[in-house]
Amino acid sequence: MQVMGIDGSNGVWIGGPCNGITLMFLFAIFVIAYPGSIKNKLWYVPLGILAVHTLNIIRVVSLAIIAYRDPNSLDFNHTYTFTFIAYSFVFMLWMIWANKLSEPKKKNETLA
Repeated sequence: MQVMGIDGSNGVWIGGPCNGITLMFLFAIFVIAYPGSIKNKLWYVPLGILAVHTLNIIRVVSLAIIAYRDPNSLDFNHTYTFTFIAYSFVFMLWMIWANKLSEPKKKNETLA
């Protein structure tokens, strides 16, 4: 458990579900399980995890600013706004993998 904030505010508590590790894990498992070359997976998974971690840092800083400036809107932004942004970002990374970087399934030749 960690509390981060700006002097003069209560700050924001960063617990297990909010540290972004679950999102990083979901992203990595999806890419690893989906068809694609090992070469692409070796650079895309770490880059994606870094991107999700960076987004989570931005989210925590933004929530700390919101806690300082408008504490009444903190719960709404944490529960809805940033949850939507985080999951949409991971979904976008998944779609980039599935549509641009993975190998398409090869069609079986007709059996005769």
